[in-house]
Amino acid sequence: LPQANQAQPPRPPFAPPMFRRKKHVTDFAGTTLFAHDVDATESADGDPPDEDVLGEAGPAVWGRNSDGRVTSAAIPDARAFKNRVGLVDGGVFGRDLDTYPKTAFIKVENSLTVPRILEYIVGWLREHGALDLAGVFRLSGTVARIRRAKELLDDGKELDGDIRPVDVACVLKDYFKEMPTPILRARSAEFSRSAELVSEQDRLLEMRKACLLLPKVQQDMVAYLFHFLHEVAARCDVNKMTAKNLAVCFEPNLFGVVADIQSLSAHERTELGKERVNLIGATEILIQRPEYFR
Repeated sequence: LPQANQAQPPRPPFAPPMFRRKKHVTDFAGTTLFAHDVDATESADGDPPDEDVLGEAGPAVWGRNSDGRVTSAAIPDARAFKNRVGLVDGGVFGRDLDTYPKTAFIKVENSLTVPRILEYIVGWLREHGALDLAGVFRLSGTVARIRRAKELLDDGKELDGDIRPVDVACVLKDYFKEMPTPILRARSAEFSRSAELVSEQDRLLEMRKACLLLPKVQQDMVAYLFHFLHEVAARCDVNKMTAKNLAVCFEPNLFGVVADIQSLSAHERTELGKERVNLIGATEILIQRPEYFR
């Protein structure tokens, strides 16, 4: 037990008294994350709190102890576990955001709250030199490695050394592509109309209105993604990924595409082509001016 005269780190208001013991901390799938002497808190009703614990002890991970009660523990190796994705039964790909539990989200810079998988993938790409890889979001990764990367992330595990940046770039696009409802599809009409406006200021205002009509979690995800893509485009002299190139790569995944274009009439195909041109233009603006939308 801590000595009475030792200064203790501040604890959140919901935290019961601290205790110290050796325990196995597991995720909700029952996988042991680590066994360690930890300072931990345990909820009175056996349920995780509404917010993540991020105090002086570092990030916390939530799991269940041997009697099934939910606990949080400071992670001994913060770098190894801070970006864990799991805690979504059935994985994270192809899932509606509404089915994610609160533990599947994390607060990042600018007070944004985004899915842990998005924060992890973006961080991984930064750390593994993807921003300096020519054509990183236009190249095709290896199907087997992409599949393995998705399986690892669905299981809440770190990506291993066999996965390459181009594979993870494809995983990022697939994450948005496989959403049951494309993240920007509901506001596609507003984005498409805004791209036709002559005045740049009018375009920005209309696109900002469209962003503000999105649910909060989608607003945060869009802001986080486009700040990252802006960072990629800023290094286009090296990676050849201009804002326009990135817009072409991401627009279908964010707004959705018609699955069976062959079933459309000639007029419908023409109108679809115009809409896609407008949405690519809107996506390019989002990448160029991400600070305007958050």
